[in-house]
Amino acid sequence: MADFKSRTIKAAQTAVFKDGKNQEVNVEPMGRVLSDKLLQQLIQTAAKVERHYKSVPQDIEWAATDGQVYIVQSRPITTLQEKVDVAIC
Repeated sequence: MADFKSRTIKAAQTAVFKDGKNQEVNVEPMGRVLSDKLLQQLIQTAAKVERHYKSVPQDIEWAATDGQVYIVQSRPITTLQEKVDVAIC
């Protein structure tokens, strides 16, 4: 079973809506959204996805309903790769 030592609740500061144009509005903090059980499931599922892709860090989109985590899609995080300077002659 996955283990976590602490949780940090980060409140959303703004929300962006698209209604012909983007607008920023202040939002009220919601508090904690994921239960410990759902958080454990998410940690375990993310670890399985990363193992499946040979430990390549993944950008994972997920959803949860009725106490179950679902993976929507997963793709490699390409911004973590080292950049190589190439001289074009």
